[in-house]
Amino acid sequence: MEHLIDEEAFASDEDREAQKRALIEEAKDREAFQTLMSTPAGRRVARQVMAVSGLLDTGFSGDVFAAGYREGQRSVGAWLTRSVKQHAPEQFTTLFEDEQ
Repeated sequence: MEHLIDEEAFASDEDREAQKRALIEEAKDREAFQTLMSTPAGRRVARQVMAVSGLLDTGFSGDVFAAGYREGQRSVGAWLTRSVKQHAPEQFTTLFEDEQ
């Protein structure tokens, strides 16, 4: 038989406060990304960041430092893509519609 424990009952005041702050930050991020993706101008900026990051390019280079730099750039594009998919999934599909 599985026992369910209410972990909230054992959380400290600091833990509860940290969780509350994290939820507030999550809501702020969701609102920001939904706002970004709600306008053609915002989607244009998102597309430009993804393009500049080289997200779809390979990071291959004979120079290890250049490869590392490119991978750093790509991680920014990956972060943006992941954030939009997480916070504004309905709008992610409209990201490239403005180009047509």
